[in-house]
Amino acid sequence: MKNVFCSLLLTFALTAFSQAVTITEDFDDYSGGTTGTAAGWVGLFGGNPDNWTVTVPPTAGDPSTASFVEGSGTSDMQMYKTFDIANTFTSSDTVYYSVWVRPQQTGGLVKGIRFGATTSDNKPTYLFGVSATDATLSTFRFFVGSEVSTNLYDANDWYQLMLVIDQSTGSTNATGTLMARNVTDGETVFSTVAGLENISLGLTSSTEVSDWTAWLIRSSYRQEIDNLYLSTNIPERSSVAAMLGIFALLAGLILRRRK
Repeated sequence: MKNVFCSLLLTFALTAFSQAVTITEDFDDYSGGTTGTAAGWVGLFGGNPDNWTVTVPPTAGDPSTASFVEGSGTSDMQMYKTFDIANTFTSSDTVYYSVWVRPQQTGGLVKGIRFGATTSDNKPTYLFGVSATDATLSTFRFFVGSEVSTNLYDANDWYQLMLVIDQSTGSTNATGTLMARNVTDGETVFSTVAGLENISLGLTSSTEVSDWTAWLIRSSYRQEIDNLYLSTNIPERSSVAAMLGIFALLAGLILRRRK
């Protein structure tokens, strides 16, 4: 009986993990100097993706092979890139939208950057990111929807942001809760960003999660980003490691019981 239970539990866990919808863009497949256009990004409202280039290696703090960097001479630039795989999110999924970002002070205050998604007919929806509200030479706030974080954060550090998109009250009533960890400071666990819990995302019947087809970025001046991620799985390495550890433990138990 225990063998059957463990087998079923392991099968269920592995199936749930493998069937999760995951869409990523990490820039590691491109060589240094590759422009945004060459990497598949398309400008919106006059934006020029060639103001962004792939940089190898990234600024210290990002262990990836490459990052995506915006030049210092651009202002209010918008662009999108079609997802590499089809979006199969449902209208009831809890979805995790994660990105690594390094907000920088460039010749003045820290500049803002917005992350979102757009549809096949280019209906843009900006969801979260770095706000220029109350920004100083060395600090900034995060935002979700129309709300900004209670606390200020230090510029020039790498942060991993994770927007938890809750559709439990309906796809057009979706809310977002922002979580963050300071990668440069060695934080390994996400913390909820004060003031940015259960914020309305302002989605409509034509811009809901299941309609998204492309990444969307709006930025000003020098920025550095990496590891765009959309999934029904939490993008935390420790969580993945913990799950794999549990799977290995269960598999070992099953094998021992069969001997």
